[in-house]
Amino acid sequence: MKKIVHIVTYALLFLRYFSLFVSGRVKSNKTEWSLGSKIIIDKGNTIEFDNSYVSRSEFVCRGESNTIICNGYMYKTKMVISGKGNRIVINNGAKVYNSTLRLRGENSDIIIGNNTNAGSLYAVCMGDNNYINIGESCMISDNVEIWSTDGHSITDNSTGELLNASKPVVIGNRVWLGKNSVILQGVEVKDGTIVGMNSVVTKDTEPFSIVAGNPARTVCNNVNWSERYTLY
Repeated sequence: MKKIVHIVTYALLFLRYFSLFVSGRVKSNKTEWSLGSKIIIDKGNTIEFDNSYVSRSEFVCRGESNTIICNGYMYKTKMVISGKGNRIVINNGAKVYNSTLRLRGENSDIIIGNNTNAGSLYAVCMGDNNYINIGESCMISDNVEIWSTDGHSITDNSTGELLNASKPVVIGNRVWLGKNSVILQGVEVKDGTIVGMNSVVTKDTEPFSIVAGNPARTVCNNVNWSERYTLY
């Protein structure tokens, strides 16, 4: 009877911390799980957690040969992959809060670099051989959106030519994306760039610059920024 009580108690604790709907492979190493996470994974896909903290997050892996790799801190974050041969990678020391990462297509990636903090990110990558690559030590504020796609096709009425093919987005190292900013497909935000609040970035930035506006334009060059709060 005592053994049965222990088994039931363990099962209840397991269900409290996370739900599993698994036919693929899930690996967890040195990972701390907190309340209310969910994993849904189809056969032929892989999800790996290593040296991570996971709380109230959801991981969905549909299709085949897709991979989610988490080596950071995830809180109230949802990652969804569908298609074939795609990857979402959260690298060492990255912290992702209140975020949604969606990836659909083939051989495409969403990668978040070492020690990057995302306060509330909505990232969407669609297409084949497409990607969103976010560098190291970036600061991503609340309600930031990154799109390497327009989501739906636009074609020329006369020729049927596709006018808005998906294009990769690259965010360099030590980039600061301000609250409510939007990065659109085909853009490279270069190292050290600061993107102002409510800005829409439609073209490449210069390194160590400040850009602001809709569409964003350069307002200052040769700048640096610090994680320390401004006190005076």
